Amino acid sequence: MNKILWPAIVGGIIIVGILFWYLYPDTNALSVTASPTAIKAERDSVDLGIVKYGEKKHATFKITNRGDSPLIIRDVRTSCGCTNATWDKRPVKPGKTTEVSVVFEPNSLGKFIKSIDILCNIPEQVYSLKILGQVEEN
Repeated sequence: MNKILWPAIVGGIIIVGILFWYLYPDTNALSVTASPTAIKAERDSVDLGIVKYGEKKHATFKITNRGDSPLIIRDVRTSCGCTNATWDKRPVKPGKTTEVSVVFEPNSLGKFIKSIDILCNIPEQVYSLKILGQVEEN
């Protein structure tokens, strides 16, 4: 019985560990999987101006890889559920540019500042962008 139980327990622990690693990746792992590079955004913030409640506004950030290694964008995180980001998952070659597209759909009235954090293989590991504006009633 013990000869069957121990391999099952060890196998279960390995499977749980792999699932945990996959579901909760560590941003420090970027330094192991990709050489650091440098990036520059065409602009770090976009003023969306007046946004009507219920209206969607789009913004695009152009990101240039200014380093010598490919840029790997691992994730793009927004500060609010009202903001969604999309980006090309392929590595960006040195000297080339990619885009991060953001859609803002307000869920409250008033002034706003939302952050968009790009998790990538730069020394700081996170590059922050912002969208701002004011939401008014229709």
